Amino acid sequence: MIGLLTPAWGQLPIQFDTVRFGPVSYAIGYSVFEVEAGFQVFNLQKFSGTSFQDLVVSKFDVGGGFMSEVHHASYSADWIGSSSPAVTVYDGFVSGVAHFGFGAVDSLFVYKFNGSGDTVWTRFIGADSSLVHRATARTLDGDLLLAGTRDPGRKAYIFHLDSVGNIMGYHPYDDFNGEDVAEGKDGRWYLCGIGNQTNNYGRAILLRSDTLGPQLWRY
Repeated sequence: MIGLLTPAWGQLPIQFDTVRFGPVSYAIGYSVFEVEAGFQVFNLQKFSGTSFQDLVVSKFDVGGGFMSEVHHASYSADWIGSSSPAVTVYDGFVSGVAHFGFGAVDSLFVYKFNGSGDTVWTRFIGADSSLVHRATARTLDGDLLLAGTRDPGRKAYIFHLDSVGNIMGYHPYDDFNGEDVAEGKDGRWYLCGIGNQTNNYGRAILLRSDTLGPQLWRY
């Protein structure tokens, strides 16, 4: 079930619930965008009796009625975000995507989608024993930031990419899990997360860095 509360262009909020049935044991929506024909939802669907977990882009009309969806099959995938794993760009959407289940290695990609939910391009970013994606952000100059956590070392990270997914920089930060990232009006990057060490376990953390990655302060 997808429940939306969308303040659209200064109008009264639109409220509706839509039940989408299909051959799945569950389907979870993580990012929703208002588009010309209604709403676009980026979600995960796990098929009953299998370990497959597919990325799915679904479209709903302005009244919440199901219109169409595109499945992107993978062994297991994850774009869970504590805020929103996908962001809009001028001609579509971009999201970090973590694939897992290939032995002991997780792989991080970035996908660009068009307005219909099909991929325009994909880029491989990196792999590790554990590599979790939590959020994607767009900078004021059109670059992309991916945030999450990777092992070994349980480090929060920011990958800095250009607008077509090429790596501009990688910045790890010790002792916490990365959960969300944004660029401030001051042009600095802000990464929030949760402490994962004995001296800060469970503590909320906010880190400020410059665009080259070095930490300026942490609270």
